[in-house]
Order: sequence, then C-alpha cells, then structure tokens
Amino acid sequence: MMNRCFHPPGSHLAVLVVVRDLFPAIAELVEEIAADAWEGPTPCSQWTVRDLVAHIAGELLWVPAAVAGEEVARSTRRFSTDVLGANPKGVVAHAAEAAVRSLARPGALDRQLRLPYGLRDGLGYARELAADLTVHWWDLSQACPSGAELPERVVASALAQFSEYRDIVASGHFSPPLPCPAGDLGTIRELAARTGRHPGNRP
Repeated sequence: MMNRCFHPPGSHLAVLVVVRDLFPAIAELVEEIAADAWEGPTPCSQWTVRDLVAHIAGELLWVPAAVAGEEVARSTRRFSTDVLGANPKGVVAHAAEAAVRSLARPGALDRQLRLPYGLRDGLGYARELAADLTVHWWDLSQACPSGAELPERVVASALAQFSEYRDIVASGHFSPPLPCPAGDLGTIRELAARTGRHPGNRP
C-alpha cells in the first residue's frame, strides 16, 4: 500500500539534496582522520574522535533499518555497541551511502518510521537527522581540521530545523546556546553557538 504524501511540494527534493550533500561530506571528513587522531578530544567533551565517529556511524546505520521497518529494540541492540570495528572509515563510507539510498527510496519520506522516541514520518526524521549530523560535522571538523566546508543549503536547513525546537537543553544532548557575533549569523558558526559550542575554538 502506498503512503499518501501530505508534505508541501518540493519538500522531498529539498531534504534529499541536503542529505546527498551532507552524508558524503561526513564520510570524506572521516576519511581524512589521521591515524594518531582517533583518541584525541572533540567539542563533545565526553567523546574522543573515535567516540564521535561511532555516534555518527550509528545514526547513519539506523536509517536503512528504520526505513525497512525494523523494530526499535533490534536496532538498539545492533547499533548501541561499537559499530566501527577495525575499519571505521569504511564503515562510515558504507553507512553514508546506504542512508542516502534508503531515504531516496519511493515512499520512504512519507512512511511512519519507528524511532527510539516514537513514530516519525520519514521527512521529519531526515530533517532532524541532517540537522544533528551537521552539528557533528562541525564537531569533527574542529577536532580534525581539513579546510572542508559544507554547502550553504545544508547549513541553512540545519539552522531552520533548530529554530523549530523549543528547548534543546532539556533534551540533555546540548549545552545552553552561546552568543553569536553578528558576522557569524547564517553560517555554521551560528549553528555551533546555538548548540552550546564555542565557534572557532578547537578542543
């Protein structure tokens, strides 16, 4: 049975453009991590670089499972352990490709997906995931500088998504927002400040 689409025209294409830009960009950033950097610090104070990459990989690996209708308990068991193994770069590259393919499947963005926090339609899930992973792209770019930049549309999408959240601190995942200089408005540095990170300050 096909899922009816209640989303505004163009919304599917817009989020697919973002994930097609973002997910490979994350894999490219991971590919550049030096061998001696994996145990280094990140802006996420409790996480090393490997911890951060494991979190990112887990989020990406969850996408095909959610789109396929896998039970949350099974996905939790599969992805709550160390998903990186001996080939973290390969795992992230594969996970990024699989996540993009899954979200691009016909009907995926209209489907009701089982997630740890309840049911969510695929479009909303893709937007939330992309916003969170944009923040973590910034985290990783600060821990392992490469000079890479994200397309403006990816950052704009993340800023728009975070603008919809009433209280990100209450979620327990983010620190209180920090002041953002006027010159940083509309950039990924504004996103960093909104999520309690010090823009431009490397760990």
